[in-house]
Amino acid sequence: MVPQDNISKDDRRVFNLLLVKPQFPSRRTLERASGVTPPLNLLYLAGYLEKVFLKDQDFPLEIHVWDLEVAPLSLDGLRTKLEAIQPDLVGFTAVTMNMPTIELMAPWFKKLAPRSKIVIGGPHPTVVPVQTLESIPAIDYLICGEGERTLEDLIRFLTGGLVDVNVVRGLYFRDPIDGTIQFSGSRALIEDLSILPMPARHLLPYNKYLDHPQSPGIFKKTGNIFTQRGCPFNCSFCSAHVVHEGKVRYFPIENIIEEIKFIKETYGIEHVTFRDSNFTISRGRTVRICRRILEEKLHITWNCETRVSLVDDRLLEIMARAGCTKISFGVESGSPRMLKKINKGISVKVIMGAFKSCRKFGIETQAFFMVGFPSETIEDIQLTWHLIKEITPDYLFISVVVPLPGTAIHETVLEENLFIDQANLFSYQFFHGTPSWRTKNFNVEELIRIQQYLYKKYMFHPRYVLGMLLKVRSLAQVKYYMRAIIGFLEFVVSR
Repeated sequence: MVPQDNISKDDRRVFNLLLVKPQFPSRRTLERASGVTPPLNLLYLAGYLEKVFLKDQDFPLEIHVWDLEVAPLSLDGLRTKLEAIQPDLVGFTAVTMNMPTIELMAPWFKKLAPRSKIVIGGPHPTVVPVQTLESIPAIDYLICGEGERTLEDLIRFLTGGLVDVNVVRGLYFRDPIDGTIQFSGSRALIEDLSILPMPARHLLPYNKYLDHPQSPGIFKKTGNIFTQRGCPFNCSFCSAHVVHEGKVRYFPIENIIEEIKFIKETYGIEHVTFRDSNFTISRGRTVRICRRILEEKLHITWNCETRVSLVDDRLLEIMARAGCTKISFGVESGSPRMLKKINKGISVKVIMGAFKSCRKFGIETQAFFMVGFPSETIEDIQLTWHLIKEITPDYLFISVVVPLPGTAIHETVLEENLFIDQANLFSYQFFHGTPSWRTKNFNVEELIRIQQYLYKKYMFHPRYVLGMLLKVRSLAQVKYYMRAIIGFLEFVVSR
């Protein structure tokens, strides 16, 4: 297939690429809330492309990254910035929850920058590529799966370096003649992650992220690092196995240590959040990382996320010595029946043991729970409450189950006819909006009330309130907890 609208090398000297992280529809911006982290996925793309095109003087590449959660734009602001950049290609990163924003923004980008091509990537487009392109006509291309190499080839195609779009593996596109959606074929994952440079943090006002807590209870200047990609597990509520094909690939430990040193020296980082889904998936590798942190005398604290089945006393002991102060665990439910039903692969006994061991070594815990699995009963929810009381996490997060596309739960909700309005899947944003689905035993209003009830019962308990007060060490922390309390009260009162 011969391209119809390539950008000739004689037309423009610089190819302008704009990568955009949209704002979530109901999420507060960084100025009003914590928890907003740099879009490392976009910064990895940018870093890789900078490396690849660094020596290409025939067609130099200029990359711009916008994080609209940090710096939201009005329509006039969008027009002004697009006129200044005049992007040749605009790339959106997408998860299910920010798709409504992209549906609104993409046509405006196309209208205000008509010569631009628009590409979308991320978990949601990867899982439902055809549906995504059908629902947003303004999008020209869709990257399925890992983005670095596909985006590189797409740029080469748009600049005339590749003459056939079909050789750009991992790409969905519209046929230039009849507009039908075509797929160029799958692209293999990057097996050797050592070829990827550090994320291009210099393309964002990175210091803006450092003035706001990125994780509950952590008030130091925090940097974010990935040490691996992928997840080997197949939980029924998660689509990670689709995006990463059930594989785990690792960045070299030396690269990780060098990245920690770099962000310490460049941005004054005091704390690191390892963003992997299962940081301790390889026990031996985790021990080696901890030993290197100690040997290099990096003097940092850090937190991570992992599974309760992937920690033990010996591992937690060296993690604590190496600076680990907090671990987040996806517990999901206190019901053995539900844990089995959602294919979690853990037991209540193992959950309790992991939280007990963390307390033993002075590591704080954050527990993620869900309510509203399709067949969940009131007895299952009572078991969840009993487990929450038993493990007493330092920080608690409870959400209503979201039947994300590409997950087994989504298929169950479809098969059981539990969607109230399938087209309005995006209406619920964990603490905002209303679910557009129900379960076999609970309607929408009951799901929200259960979520609120569990939160209030735990977080209004005198023991929990006293524990939070004892953590306060500064005026900044007082302000943070006051904002958190106000936000929580808004959630439990207004629903």
